Amino acid sequence: MSQSPPTDALNRDDVRRVIEALHQPVFVVEFKTRLIDEVNSAAETAFGYAAEELVGRPTHILHADPELFAMFGRIGDGSLERNEPFSARGWMKRRGGEIVATEHLVTPLKAACGRRLHLSFVAIRDWPLWLDLYHKLQSLTRREREILRRTLGGDSAKGIALDLAISHRTVESHRASMLRKFEVGSTVELLSLFICNGLIE
Repeated sequence: MSQSPPTDALNRDDVRRVIEALHQPVFVVEFKTRLIDEVNSAAETAFGYAAEELVGRPTHILHADPELFAMFGRIGDGSLERNEPFSARGWMKRRGGEIVATEHLVTPLKAACGRRLHLSFVAIRDWPLWLDLYHKLQSLTRREREILRRTLGGDSAKGIALDLAISHRTVESHRASMLRKFEVGSTVELLSLFICNGLIE
């Protein structure tokens, strides 16, 4: 006698029916691998890809900049580990290369197959300031991005200098360049910019 799946778990066909009924883009993503498991037709329309082009591929195909995603996009990993939903903002890329500001509600999905999946509900937003922030981040050099990542993580200039085997003065020079690019007057204002935009907690 075969055992039926728990009643609170959804099978693949149930998930497909539920997300297809929604009018906003939805992606079903495997937690650890970040592979896209399902997409609805609203996601296909919004991003210009057919489902067959996305299913089985890593989500970074849709991220405007995978390095920025690595820096900011994993803020919800802890919530997903605890099986809790979270929301985030980001930048995604349509098939034609257009960058769009996005807001995400991500929630774990209890699936009968035993895999850890989550639903990512995506809203495309008309946020010119958010897109401006993306372009400012794009203007940073690789070294400035590294210093920014460490600064946003709370590292001091001296600590960054030691870790990167560069002088404290060089770190300060890179920070001054970043402040100019972000049009802020201090590291505190820079941190505030990222906190207010939901990129760091």
